[in-house]
Amino acid sequence: MDKAAIEQALIAQDLCLFDHLQVHGEARLETRCVLITGATGFLGRYLLMTLLEQSQLQLLCLVRAATELQAQEKLLKSLQLYDASITTIPARISVVCGRLTAPQFGLSEASYQALAEQVDTVYHCAGEVNWVRTYRHLRETNVIGTAEVVRFACTGQVKRLIFFSSLAVCFVPNFISAPEFVNELTDYLPFLHQMAMGYAKSKCVAEQLLKTMAQRGLPVKILRVGLISGDSQHGTSNPTDLLAAMIQGAVASGRAIDADWLIDVLPVDFVVDATLRLPEANSLALQVWHLHHPHPRHWREIILWLNLYGYAIQPQETEAWLQESFADGADISNPIYGFKRFFYDACPHGWHRPFEAYLAQDQKRIDSQRSWQQLGVHQAPPLESGLLHLYLDHYQRAEKLPCLASAERTPERQAARQQHTEALHQSLEVMLQQHLKDASVELLTMRELAFQSQNGILNEVAAASVGAQVGVRQFDLRYCTSTNRTQIQTLRILIKTKISDVDMQNLLAQGARICDPRISDYFLQYPNALGLRNAHVRELALYQWAQPQLRRWTPACLGVIADHEQGLWSVVLEYIEQVELADISRQTWCKESILQCIDGLAKIHAISYGNIQSLPSNLYIEKQKSCAEMLELRPLLMALTAFSEPYITSFLGHSLRPLQEQVINHIEQWWPDLLAQKNCLIHNDFNPRNFTLIGNAPQQQICVFDWELACIDLPQHDLAELLCFTLPANTTAAQLIDYVEKHRLELARVTHIEIDQEQWRQGLQLALQHLIILRIPSYTLFHRFKQQNFLPQLLRNWQFMYQTLVEMNDQRESDLLAVD
Repeated sequence: MDKAAIEQALIAQDLCLFDHLQVHGEARLETRCVLITGATGFLGRYLLMTLLEQSQLQLLCLVRAATELQAQEKLLKSLQLYDASITTIPARISVVCGRLTAPQFGLSEASYQALAEQVDTVYHCAGEVNWVRTYRHLRETNVIGTAEVVRFACTGQVKRLIFFSSLAVCFVPNFISAPEFVNELTDYLPFLHQMAMGYAKSKCVAEQLLKTMAQRGLPVKILRVGLISGDSQHGTSNPTDLLAAMIQGAVASGRAIDADWLIDVLPVDFVVDATLRLPEANSLALQVWHLHHPHPRHWREIILWLNLYGYAIQPQETEAWLQESFADGADISNPIYGFKRFFYDACPHGWHRPFEAYLAQDQKRIDSQRSWQQLGVHQAPPLESGLLHLYLDHYQRAEKLPCLASAERTPERQAARQQHTEALHQSLEVMLQQHLKDASVELLTMRELAFQSQNGILNEVAAASVGAQVGVRQFDLRYCTSTNRTQIQTLRILIKTKISDVDMQNLLAQGARICDPRISDYFLQYPNALGLRNAHVRELALYQWAQPQLRRWTPACLGVIADHEQGLWSVVLEYIEQVELADISRQTWCKESILQCIDGLAKIHAISYGNIQSLPSNLYIEKQKSCAEMLELRPLLMALTAFSEPYITSFLGHSLRPLQEQVINHIEQWWPDLLAQKNCLIHNDFNPRNFTLIGNAPQQQICVFDWELACIDLPQHDLAELLCFTLPANTTAAQLIDYVEKHRLELARVTHIEIDQEQWRQGLQLALQHLIILRIPSYTLFHRFKQQNFLPQLLRNWQFMYQTLVEMNDQRESDLLAVD
């Protein structure tokens, strides 16, 4: 028999382990004593210590050792990894010296029976997590060990059994008629032999055994967990897992696999908390739950963050990375080399190599809505740069990564940022009093909440370098007044903190270097190419500007803190619920909503349209670039065009490069026409990530935020961005022109300025040309690391709008020639 046949026969034998095992009786209503297997492991010790801290349970730990004393020493060392100050095993924790895979755990008959009567619930954390070993090598721990735990749960007093499985079982081959989506209720047994890893097979067999016993009345809860990262408070991580090896290997070699892999890790403390919050197992039905992050980040984002943190790492094409990492002559001391079989060995079941079964295409097929609905408000902490900083700091302390002498992370710099935060918090009470127009307001508490909306691109880049101090954070302020201290009220706010324009420009150049060194050099050569000069103070000034027409269309601002010495600038805004949108690419826009956006947009433009000299001088507003400045940017524009070509071609099915290059090569011809148009204060980043509709239809109105790129330019620029992001796929040319006319006519009505129709449309075409040579190609730089899911729709709408305007212009010129 070949190896595959031997393995199949072994699995068939293991699936029959419980043919004659029965469940007699029911579990006790109340759990007083639990047995934890794997308590010396990374997950197990967090579970043990959480149960110790949050309950009065008696806690028993099955520990493999030669003697009782050695078992105690082993457990104590594990607990000290959780908390170095622990010197003795706490009184409520007892050690059971035994072997998981031995009959009766290797205990005497009397000891085993006494233990079986004492325990009410078993947490089975023990298992060999190994991404390279075969089923035959893993079955003793992961299958036979689980079988012994089940026998124990059925012996004497029936026990509840909580089993920690793996989401690896959910990666069923999509080439053998597997369902489009798999969830907690999917039967994975039909796909068992096609699973790419022995580890996944061993967990699947263990689950099938548990399923069999649950049908016979054993209370079973299965928790399928994805990758588990370090705790969210201190960053204490498992330095030997796959993610750690990927990061350590990338830092050591300066190279990282350029693979389509989603990082859906959950911090270990959240996994434990979720485990204890999910319903208790009962004998009525098998419970299966999924625990992985609902908002994963892409591996390429991690590469970018590592670079911005200070580690120089270049993404490398998959085949080249595999050869350099695992072929003859590879560095066997690199931590990633231990995963050679996972990445490099041939896989007989349709994939080339095992790791290819666990990439984004299959990750996205896992549906975990049922689990997250059960957890409700207990959301996973966001996978953001602040969490990554915690983990990297831990790896450095553990000497798994080289320490970096970064000016951004010196104790003095961290202390300075803390001073900024403290100054901000101290100012909040005064801000609150001014906002509520009541000097008797007293701020009682300030509680940070998880902010589900992802930070904007610029904030994320800054956070990757600086840490969690920058970006957008959400807080609940609890306050009362001196006249009524018993009535506690709550106000939700957002605090947006940013770094200086120079620091941001340098970070963008640093990130661009991973994409194309030429673009990085051009960003440094032309630091204001993206309009970032004074961006850090511009938004603060705009929110402080007491212009009633502008204030009507923005969130209420409680105040700002401009800390030039510490290099941080913050604005405090009243929270708008609709801000938290998961994915702007999935929003569906109707005609009425688009018209409401255009109406508000026209009124914002009307503030300074044809009258830009009325704008205060202290707003730090960027003026339009001259023709000479645009011509100077040609090398950068050409480099962006070349870089963006494969992405644009993949979305549209054809290249726009000839058109882009034509527009760039003729800047001196069309840019003066753009400058000749009337301009005004525009938002300059007008997409649904930066505005929302508030109120109830049909009286909704637009609320606009994120003003750091505001500048003087054509009002049609904002209109072009709005329509590129929001036009439905079935929009006709006539409907497009209706939207364009709505903007023109409303702006003319409010300003009492006559606006020529043809000139207005020409301005829109010029704005679209500007977008396609700078803003849209810049989006593809970020798409390199994090999928910008809006790009296909944006490009299709851009093309539709541009072609419509060009055809209308050609028709008009043809009609004029016919008249002549």
